[in-house]
Amino acid sequence: PPSLPPAPAPEVDAPEEEIIYCTSGLPTFTYMSTTRCEGLTAGGVCTVSCTGDYEGQAGTYTCTESGSFEGDPPACNLKTCSTDDLRAGDDVDVTACDKVSIYSACYPTCKAGFITENEGAFFCNSEHQFEGFLPTCTTPGACVATTIPGADFRFDTSAC
Repeated sequence: PPSLPPAPAPEVDAPEEEIIYCTSGLPTFTYMSTTRCEGLTAGGVCTVSCTGDYEGQAGTYTCTESGSFEGDPPACNLKTCSTDDLRAGDDVDVTACDKVSIYSACYPTCKAGFITENEGAFFCNSEHQFEGFLPTCTTPGACVATTIPGADFRFDTSAC
């Protein structure tokens, strides 16, 4: 009798490689964006950045085989206002307003050798702009016209 060819070996399904999604380990602060990390699988890398009223260096995270993210968080700080926007003269010191965060106040002063007639104050708003006023500074012995109580637009200049 003729011989039959050998029967083919049964096909064995190779086990499917398990896909590991990362679901934990990211910072959860509202001022950090983790959207670039959504749906990431083991071995993937993503960036977490500062958002909204915050700015700073982004952080990098790696999705591990355990399903958790590992990495360094971003260094986020509230945005600030710039003293470049304050048009202060040589008599005003605005260093108190350097790097003032939004939603914060600062109080510029008169420089040494000047007399403060009126205090100054600024508020750093959400648009990163200062709102407020500079102090009124005079030199000692300078004439300062003051209003006469009860008299509109008349000044007492007797000290001049």
